[in-house]
Amino acid sequence: MSSGSAIPWEDRGSVGIIGGFFATAFGMMFKPTQTLAKMRRPETDTDGKIFAAACGGVWFFAVLIQSAFAYFVFYSRDKTLDIDGQQYAINTLLEGVLAGAAAAILPKIVAMMFYRLTAFDTLSKAPPVLVYNTIAYLSGACLLALIPGGPAPWLAIGPALVGVWMFVSLLVVAIVRLRVRLGGAIIGSVITFAATAGMVIGGIWVIQLAWYTVLDKGSIATIPPPTSVHP
Repeated sequence: MSSGSAIPWEDRGSVGIIGGFFATAFGMMFKPTQTLAKMRRPETDTDGKIFAAACGGVWFFAVLIQSAFAYFVFYSRDKTLDIDGQQYAINTLLEGVLAGAAAAILPKIVAMMFYRLTAFDTLSKAPPVLVYNTIAYLSGACLLALIPGGPAPWLAIGPALVGVWMFVSLLVVAIVRLRVRLGGAIIGSVITFAATAGMVIGGIWVIQLAWYTVLDKGSIATIPPPTSVHP
């Protein structure tokens, strides 16, 4: 693995943590192959893990933004709903923490899947640590999750864009940077994306079932229509 001059995140001691994060995130979103080529320490995953954790922090705030948008734009205006504001705030904070933790952990799982799916289709053997660093830095697209709102309270545009953006970026980086053959890159990216989406959606469903249904910690209930009384 050849070393480069350093991506901004690796040089955060000089440019600052905030500046290094945003410069790296935007670089990975718009010039991923050029940004990865500058990686100074491709043989270690320490910087990648810290970057993934920082992305987890972004996801935490993204959940707060999306939840606030859903509350003020959809729920509070619906007179058929009975909203427990305190429980809604508690649920939002818990969802944010879980989303942040998942964002920090998922790059490891995604990298493992993608590496195994493409290991026999690479023109030059890329070590697992390079694949992990690639996935971790591609997570910088999480900034799109901060875009508030969507057509429904359960369908926010920003988080959906993150998934699409990362899928396209991974496909490009796999071919250009990781030297994966075109067919293997497409198959590996599609399966990895589908499996990750399945894990995320399945995890959300299980957590909501346990929290809202089993433990009865929901914050929104439908007000039953008034019963008409005939003389």
